[in-house]
Amino acid sequence: MQLRATAFLKRSIRQDSRLWTHHGMRAAMAAMILYLFAAQSYMSAVRVGAGASFASTVVMCCYWFLTLIGGIHFGSAIVEEKEEGTLALLRMTGASPFSILAGKSLPRLMVAVLFLFVVSPFLMLAITLGGVLPYGLISSIVSILCYAVMLSQLGLFASVISRNTTRAFTWTCLFWLLFELGHWWAGLASGMDRMIFGQSSVESVWRDFFQRASFWLSERSLVSNLSATLLSFDAADIWHPQMTYHLCVAAVFFCFSWLLFEPFTAASVTGETSSTTRSVLLTKTQLAPRVGSDAVMWKVWQYDSGGVLWLLMRAIVAPVVIFCVAWGVMFSIEDSFRMEGALGFSIFFGACFFFINLARLLGGVLNSEIHQKTLASLIMLPRSTYSTYLSLLLGLLPAIAAGAVAVLVFIVLSMAAFGIDGIDVIQIVSEPWGWHFVSWLVLTASVGLLLTTYVRYGGVLLAVGLLWIVAPMFCGITFAVVGMSGVGGGSEEALRYLLPLFMIGIEALMCVVVHRAIVVRLEELASR
Repeated sequence: MQLRATAFLKRSIRQDSRLWTHHGMRAAMAAMILYLFAAQSYMSAVRVGAGASFASTVVMCCYWFLTLIGGIHFGSAIVEEKEEGTLALLRMTGASPFSILAGKSLPRLMVAVLFLFVVSPFLMLAITLGGVLPYGLISSIVSILCYAVMLSQLGLFASVISRNTTRAFTWTCLFWLLFELGHWWAGLASGMDRMIFGQSSVESVWRDFFQRASFWLSERSLVSNLSATLLSFDAADIWHPQMTYHLCVAAVFFCFSWLLFEPFTAASVTGETSSTTRSVLLTKTQLAPRVGSDAVMWKVWQYDSGGVLWLLMRAIVAPVVIFCVAWGVMFSIEDSFRMEGALGFSIFFGACFFFINLARLLGGVLNSEIHQKTLASLIMLPRSTYSTYLSLLLGLLPAIAAGAVAVLVFIVLSMAAFGIDGIDVIQIVSEPWGWHFVSWLVLTASVGLLLTTYVRYGGVLLAVGLLWIVAPMFCGITFAVVGMSGVGGGSEEALRYLLPLFMIGIEALMCVVVHRAIVVRLEELASR
């Protein structure tokens, strides 16, 4: 049994090591760190503690990169075997549930470890710039390693209990929100207690409990303590409470995955999942007669976006829930209700909901056709590939628009609360930088669609990371270096009008190229 487990682990490691994407991500991260180091070295002459700034930037990049990529990568460990129907073959080899879980999770964890090993030598360069201590860097690296172990087991458990990749990723995100942002939820519960019961002495017991829980969880959240580890002064400060907490959570969730592996994978092993899915689809088809002449557009509208029911959920239920959550957050910070503060939080949460809804819809529309083997049938329809692709996107538009209702409603209410009249609104809307925001959002969605044709999981999230995190960071550092060198500058009119209009033109051209590349990619995949 031990030999079978070792052989299965070696097989998984070989498969992951052959993927060019892993090597490409490590190379890209190394190149980014070298660029950051060169920029910080140039600015170190006029900035005190440039090493601390460089180390903090790199460490936070590692954290969020691992969270984004790891959440996608770890959450597909077991569920991909369910979707491809190969889990029964793995059980036929005699591998135990422990061997399968270890063989599917450890190689993915090793990918994260190798990623950190690539980053670590470059991170040591921060010592030469000053402002950071070696023990602080070691503590930060060890913290991220322990965090990677926990994240891998959260994803493994989500993969065991889920039937498809979308649910696995959703569960992974929820677990991450619970254990990394638990202090925030405890503070929210304290605010909800204050909002509902006021200053009642009886209910203050629960309020005090939530406040103590928020403080305890904040000490065990890596995102809350990552920057502090860079300030460690001796070897005793290398190990922090969140490291022990993360390893304990990882051990508990691996045990849960081990215990629940048999009941949650029995249907996949016996082959009942496919028949159940077919019966559900047949029932949906019988209950939802087709409306409209474009069958492709109707299919996406009815099944991928959820139809009328989920349209109402996004447009009506979501804004109500968002406002209630924002109200509780405001009470967790202040003791009195202020409509302006509640609307401000509502706009933020509404924007988060819009991006999450957009990522889920765009991430599944092409990916589902590719991996459910229905893309070739769509391409064979008596119409051009471009028109079929356009119908797929148009079927998602109502659901995307419904997801934007919340943020638009709260923006309008905020304008009314702050006394912003129609002339001010026209001035805000007419600003070219506002148009640039919209064009940048469209470009992000286009790049995300293209990436979903190459990677199975998280294409839209990768596009968001590239265009909203990596690209602005590089542009900001480049502009700072150029500004310090005395090169550049320009009139206010050029920065206000010419620069955003030029960027809008470039982004529009890039969108055309990206959508053309998507059509070519779809035809290539359909011909296989």
